[in-house]
Amino acid sequence: MTFQAYLDSIKAKTGKTPDDFIALAREKGLLVEGMKATPILAWLKEDFDLGSGHAMAIFGILKEALQPRPSNDERIAAQFAGGKSVWQEPYDELLARIRERRTDRAPHPRRLVEQHGHPPSANHGCRPAGLRTPRLAARRLRSRRLSRWDSRKPCTSSAASNRFAK
Repeated sequence: MTFQAYLDSIKAKTGKTPDDFIALAREKGLLVEGMKATPILAWLKEDFDLGSGHAMAIFGILKEALQPRPSNDERIAAQFAGGKSVWQEPYDELLARIRERRTDRAPHPRRLVEQHGHPPSANHGCRPAGLRTPRLAARRLRSRRLSRWDSRKPCTSSAASNRFAK
């Protein structure tokens, strides 16, 4: 059973969300630093008739609510602490390259419809000009559908030329 499945079954049984349990624990004074599981499990068993597994899931949420969530920069700094600090520079370079290449990626199909006048799957004998088959699709070129789509001539419809002129 996944953690989310635990939370879903708790909500079905009690009608309360994790945020509701956090508020109730604060009202009862149970949500304090260094809290122990025993009083929380007893409270959840008594008031909501939750078993130990479901009660421990709520306890984990309550414990997490006390700890501030670290920022992304803090989490990345923790990854490169100690002996792994030599990897910080290559990581930063790789991240810069990824951010730089994001502008070079293929357009989203919705944008192709805006520019081209019809989706690339429209079966009227053309494909958007300049659209290249993705690397993964190139491996599957043996399939009839992709090979037919790739062999079409670039679109010369008036709708496409009007949209590209803007």
